[in-house]
Amino acid sequence: MATLTDMMNEVSINLSGYTLQQDRATHITANVAATASTIAAPIVLSLASTDSVGKGVVEIDEELFWVDNYDRVGNTATIAPYGRAYLGTTLAAHTAGTKVTIAPTFPNFVIKRAINDTISAIGSSIFAAATTTITSNAAVSAFRLPTTGTTLNISKILSIAYQALGATKEWIPIRTYRFDGNANTTAFTSGQTVSIYDYIPSGRSVQIVYATDPVPFTDSFFSVNNKELATNVATLTTSVAHGFAVGDVVGVSGVDSTFDGDFTVVAVPTTTTFTYAKTASNVTSAAVSPTGKVGITFADKTGLPESCKDLVILGATYRLLSNLDPARASMVSPQADETDSKRPYGSSQSLTKQVYALFNQRLNEEIKNQQDKYPIRVHYSL
Repeated sequence: MATLTDMMNEVSINLSGYTLQQDRATHITANVAATASTIAAPIVLSLASTDSVGKGVVEIDEELFWVDNYDRVGNTATIAPYGRAYLGTTLAAHTAGTKVTIAPTFPNFVIKRAINDTISAIGSSIFAAATTTITSNAAVSAFRLPTTGTTLNISKILSIAYQALGATKEWIPIRTYRFDGNANTTAFTSGQTVSIYDYIPSGRSVQIVYATDPVPFTDSFFSVNNKELATNVATLTTSVAHGFAVGDVVGVSGVDSTFDGDFTVVAVPTTTTFTYAKTASNVTSAAVSPTGKVGITFADKTGLPESCKDLVILGATYRLLSNLDPARASMVSPQADETDSKRPYGSSQSLTKQVYALFNQRLNEEIKNQQDKYPIRVHYSL
């Protein structure tokens, strides 16, 4: 299962393949704090090499920096007072060993935005399916959704069933119900209700399968700086609050072969720790250096089927390909002429059309798959 970082890498690979262009890169040799660069106290990046560094933009993780000057002897780059969180990126801390991309063709935050834009856009054609439960009450017909907490943002109900009495464990479909997506918020604070008119014995568990909008990603990954495994329970510590909840499916990478993989979170002891089941020999608490990564997986975060992953990658790719020609419009140099001989100006528009056609084909396939999985069910509404 893929995380947002995995998907960003796939989009980057697609774009690099199409453009025949590889970004120059190095890495930082010392940690960078999440503090602004000022005239009195400028931020100085310690780099492994400054051979390809010049005045301009560099990228670390998802933050862009504007380099004001550089020292090729000391291998440092000084950031301008306006150079942190450049072009609307987010100020963040960065650990030693992290890649520094010099003048990135497609910055990570732009790729991330294209992925999220695609997820939001396909939400008009493909829904995220989820399940909630309520408990039947013979004295009540209108039930708040969800029973506690905030709204589920339900767009439509796909099916409702209740568990029969006895040992059969059968789930019996409910045929007469009415969904109200704009319920009175004084009586029902979530603003969404379902009214059930079939007879159901009190106390039965009622399962509601519903459609909702796909959820875009927020964070690409969290840095893992400590690991521990005891009695087949792995505990990882992140450098900042991760926001995971019990039941989330996460992808761990860069820790080591024992801890890496896809796992379901079983507990969240603190805001920066989480645990999951892992059958292996005990590992004493130890720092992870260089830091590993953990991120929530595509299907778990968005609510879309895992098969939609390549659809989103194609959507992000065609959105970004169209930006190549305008970026080269004013380039006049021997290097630009050499590039033009291999990739004439306007070629990205042709590629964009091809990728967009493939995107539409995959979109139609996923719509058909979803229609087969969730066929229209006849129900009656009073």
